[in-house]
Amino acid sequence: MSRGRGPAAGLLRARTLVPLLALALLGTAPAGAQELVTRDGKVHTGHVFPGAQEVRLNPYGSSAPEMTLGIRTFRARDVQEVREDPTPAGFRRQLLALPAGDVGARVRLLRWAQTRRLRPEIQRAAAEVLRVDAANEEALKAIKGKRKWEALKRGHPVLDRALVLGLRRLLRMESGAARRAAAKRLEASTGAKLPAHLVERMARSLTADRGLTEGIALTLDAAEYPGATYDLFVPADYDPVEPRPLLLALHGGGILRSVDGKVIGSSRDAMAVWLDEARKAGWILVAPTAVEGPWTTSRNERYLDAVLAEVTALWSVDLERMHLAGNGGGGDGVWAYAAGNAARFASVGVASAGDPKGYVGIAQKSGLWLYHGDEDEIVPVDPVRKAAERLRKSKTGSVYCELPGEKHGVPPAAVRDYIHFANPRRRKKPDSPWPLGSFTKVPTEAEVLAFGDPAGGWGLTLDADLGADALVAVLQKGQLDAEPAARRLAAADGARAAGAPRLRALVKDREAPLRARTWAAWVLGRWRDAEALNVLGDVLRSERDAELLRRAADAVGRIANPDNQEDLRFALRDLSGRYKALKGRTIPFVEYERACRLGAALAMAMGRVGKAAEVQADIEEALVIGILRDRRPVIHRRENGENPTALKAWLAESLGRAYRAMGADPTVRQMLITVLRRDPEPRAAAAKGLREGLPPLK
Repeated sequence: MSRGRGPAAGLLRARTLVPLLALALLGTAPAGAQELVTRDGKVHTGHVFPGAQEVRLNPYGSSAPEMTLGIRTFRARDVQEVREDPTPAGFRRQLLALPAGDVGARVRLLRWAQTRRLRPEIQRAAAEVLRVDAANEEALKAIKGKRKWEALKRGHPVLDRALVLGLRRLLRMESGAARRAAAKRLEASTGAKLPAHLVERMARSLTADRGLTEGIALTLDAAEYPGATYDLFVPADYDPVEPRPLLLALHGGGILRSVDGKVIGSSRDAMAVWLDEARKAGWILVAPTAVEGPWTTSRNERYLDAVLAEVTALWSVDLERMHLAGNGGGGDGVWAYAAGNAARFASVGVASAGDPKGYVGIAQKSGLWLYHGDEDEIVPVDPVRKAAERLRKSKTGSVYCELPGEKHGVPPAAVRDYIHFANPRRRKKPDSPWPLGSFTKVPTEAEVLAFGDPAGGWGLTLDADLGADALVAVLQKGQLDAEPAARRLAAADGARAAGAPRLRALVKDREAPLRARTWAAWVLGRWRDAEALNVLGDVLRSERDAELLRRAADAVGRIANPDNQEDLRFALRDLSGRYKALKGRTIPFVEYERACRLGAALAMAMGRVGKAAEVQADIEEALVIGILRDRRPVIHRRENGENPTALKAWLAESLGRAYRAMGADPTVRQMLITVLRRDPEPRAAAAKGLREGLPPLK
């Protein structure tokens, strides 16, 4: 879970506290503002900047210390108390900042929610206490007893630890059939509902690329928007079991206005504005390029619907924490799109845009944030100031940020202010106090047509009597049923003769779906198709996707032709280069996992193919010294089933087996053991591999 900026800094207490009964008098406070109480009993609302000598208050709610418009200053000795925003957003801000395992802080948050009568938040706070202290009487009373707590917890996707751990483990199973069986067992033991569409969407997203991906072609409704693309950022620590907030960002239109539907600006412009802060907050960020200019057309609005539908089908998004923001011409697009969709979003952010349109209605349905530079030479600031003043008086919890000396654009200080505003927010009318994952929604017909029926990952959509030609046709689509189709093909008698040429062509086709190429390579390896070696070698030399490379390496190792030794060495050197390029003092688990999995596959393949001393040297440099000897800690979450030690042991055992098969020199073998001298489990695994050698192929 991403962590917001803490309310630990949001509680300033001078010398005495106002009695809790006084809180009942604060019903006139605007939603979403802190409350500064002076010694004369007056209450002032806005964002508070505490200080030893003086306390500053921004009545527009902005957290940007650079803002000067409307700022009020109080002597610190005249301030009696500063209280956190008494709304669900204030609760969330405190919730996100809770120290791990701190029962006292959780109990205080529960009391805070009870005092303000935030009923859904009371349940959430009580649950947070009980997750740490299961016998806490105060929390059990708030949740109406132990029996209620046990009933609430059983099968709950957040509270049931057995369910969460079991789900994370089954998602790492390679076979859809294995995931299906494990899901059924988990349903029986926890009472949860784990339909195919939930499990297989999670499993699919777990292996997808994270980080920044540019120029993704829209798949959903692609025929209606030919050539449409979007950029996507997914945090490295993405976990499909924990739905993430999402920001839909609309790019600006530049200084020139669009003429005859020409698009000015692109998704890269939006990424340049929002990416750094979205990454820090742990959000998913999607930035589409408009299909026509300006953003305010109805066609662009329908296109945004398709982008959101696609991203929420492919990634686990918290539908209660989706956000919409845009700058310049993108801000105009936000006004247009939010007019009919504001209630879908936890917050709406508009920066350096034209005249505000429908802002009062939008602010009533969603958190609204506005920004403008006071020296904007393109779009006048005055209309936005007037809107901000009206919003300040409307008590909707809106925020206005205006930075002095800033011209047209969105400076980093403004983006930080927006994330601070938006991060704790959920939809104004949420369905529950808990995250609402997009994967829980039943797939639409459009999603099934575009990406396949998730039940296909369990083989439930494949007829039992499908022949080889039909199975190849299923595999070529690259949808979720590609894996069960591949497994059926690999086991089918007589399928190789007719199917192998088509699968070779599929692996070679760089325009084909990646899932289709990956499973086609897997089948060719199971068939030990020697004619596929050139195609598989090309994959090892030219592709970047770790899963495709792993399947290709495994296939080459199964076919075991020495002619492919150089292809494997090339892929190994490429893996080494990419791993070395991971700068920093730590390694993200997802990167470590991919390196170990691919490294193990390449080592085993080389054990069957390569004997030369230079091959052993390459392995030693790339895998033993490059990965196994790397002492940087791997950032992981064991509760997610992430186990770097097990990965290291797997790689070490694979290396041991490969060395034995190659007849490696004793010095090379000893180097492997020496590098692992501080790691008992991987060292034992390497020794086992050196004793046993390569296992027989199945």
